[in-house]
Amino acid sequence: MDSYRLLRSLVSLLLLALAVPATAAAGRSAATVSGQILSLSTAAQTLTVQTASGNQAVLRVTAASHLWRNGSPVGLADLALRDAVLTAQVDSRTLRVVNLRARGPAVTTTRGGLAGIDPSLQSLSVTTPAGPRDFILTSATLFVRNGHAATAADLTARDSILVHALAGAASEPVAADVEADGPEASEVEGTISAVSGSDVTITPSQGNAVTVHVSDSTMIRLHTSTGEVAGTLADLKTGLRAEAGFDPVSFVAFRIEAAPADGGGQQQVSHVEGTVSAVDAGAGTITITPRTGSPVALTTDSATRITRNDAAATLADIKVGDHAAAEYVTATNVATRIAAESETETEPAEIGGSVTAASATSITITPHTGDPVALTLDSSTVILVNGKPGTVTDIKVGDKAEALYDATTKVASKVAVESETETEPAEVEGHVTAATSTSVTITPQEGGSAVTLTLSSTTVIMVNDKPGTAADIQVGARAQALYDHTTLAAIAIRISTGDGGGHH
Repeated sequence: MDSYRLLRSLVSLLLLALAVPATAAAGRSAATVSGQILSLSTAAQTLTVQTASGNQAVLRVTAASHLWRNGSPVGLADLALRDAVLTAQVDSRTLRVVNLRARGPAVTTTRGGLAGIDPSLQSLSVTTPAGPRDFILTSATLFVRNGHAATAADLTARDSILVHALAGAASEPVAADVEADGPEASEVEGTISAVSGSDVTITPSQGNAVTVHVSDSTMIRLHTSTGEVAGTLADLKTGLRAEAGFDPVSFVAFRIEAAPADGGGQQQVSHVEGTVSAVDAGAGTITITPRTGSPVALTTDSATRITRNDAAATLADIKVGDHAAAEYVTATNVATRIAAESETETEPAEIGGSVTAASATSITITPHTGDPVALTLDSSTVILVNGKPGTVTDIKVGDKAEALYDATTKVASKVAVESETETEPAEVEGHVTAATSTSVTITPQEGGSAVTLTLSSTTVIMVNDKPGTAADIQVGARAQALYDHTTLAAIAIRISTGDGGGHH
C-alpha cells in the first residue's frame, strides 16, 4: 500500500513540524509525567501529580492546555483527586501542561461557595446559581485547601468550593473529594485571655497574644464531651482552649475552635512518633509503636487531619509499616493530626507474558517460564493498549502483556497490552462530497460507496502537504484518508486542491 505508507510519512512530517518550532522557539524541552492526582487548585490553576517513584510534580494549567478525562475533553475542575494520570506532556522548563489524559470513576462536579457544614461534619452544603446543594461527607472524603491537605474544619465561609461527588448517588450524593480556594490564613492556638465586644484575644503558651475579630462569616465550633457543635461569639469565654485561623492583614477570624467549660476547657495534647503497627479504617483506629515505650492506640474522627507522603489521605491509605507522627488529646486518645510516610514501600513487581484470562476486574498473565499471575484491576490501574490509553474491555486472551503490580496485594498499577488482533487502518481515496467541522464524506472515484468519517482533535489534516484544519476541507477536493474501520474515526486526511490553495 504505497499510498498508505505515503500518508503515514506525511503524518510523521506534520507531527515533527508542529513539535520543532515549539521547542526551538524558547529552547524548551518536553517531559512526560504519569501517576496519580494528589491535589488541585482552580484558583492557582495547578495540579499535583505523584509519580510511581513517589516524587511529586506541581503542574501548571493554562488556556492552551488540553485535558482529557475518561476519553472526553474536560476543564481543570473536572479532574478529581486520585485520578490516574495516564500521560501528561509538559514543558520541562515551566511545567506547563500541554496535553494530559486521566482516568477515574464517574463523578459529578459542583462549584460554588460554602453555605455551611453540619456540626458533626457529616454533611456539606454548597451555594450554587441553582440553589444550595448538600453532600454527605464520609471517612473516605478527601479535602484540599489552597492545594494543601486539609479537613472539613479548615474550610471557611470565604472559600470557593469544588466538590466531586460519586455519580449515580441519591439526592444527597457522597462527596469523593472537596477542593477549597480562599484567603491564606494565619493561625494561633492557646487560651482565650480576653473577650471584648467582637474581639477575642488568644494567648499561646509561647509568643505574643493575638486579638482576632469575629464577623458574621466567622465559623465557630465547640468541642464538647459528646461531640462537636456549632457555636456563637457568646460561647467564647476566657480560660477556654482555642484555635483560630484569621486574615493576617485584617485579623478577621475565618474560624475559631474552642473547648467550652463543660468540656474541660484545658485539653492536654500529646505527641507520638514511630511505626504503624495496626490500622482499622472501619473502626477509625490506628496504633503507632514508638522506638521506645508502649504502643499508642488512637481513635480518629471527622476532624482528624490525615496526610500520607505530604498528600491528603484517609485512614484507609495508611499501611502497617508506615512511619507516622500524631498529635492527640491525652484524655481521650483522639488524634487531631496524623502524618504518615511510606518509608517501607517497595518497588512494584513486574511480569510479562501472554494474557490467559481476563475479566472486568482481573487479568491473568502467563510468562514464558514460571507460574501464571492473577492480578486485580481497579479504578487506579493504568491500561495501555498498543501504546494508547485503553480499558479492561480492550484486553483479550492471547494478547501480549506486561504489568507492574503490588507483590503483596496483587493489585496492578499499570498494564501494557499488545493486541495480536489489531488490524491496520482502513483507507479511502476519492473526492470530498460533504464536509462539516466534525465530519467529512469521501466518495471513491472508481465506484464504491461513499464513506463518512468523524473528525476530532486528534485527526491529522494535511492540505497541499501543509498542516490544515477541518475548515480547509472543501467539497470537490481530492482526498485520501486513513480511518478506524470500526468507529469510522478519521486518523489522518490528505487534501489536494490542485491549485495549492485551500490552506489559511
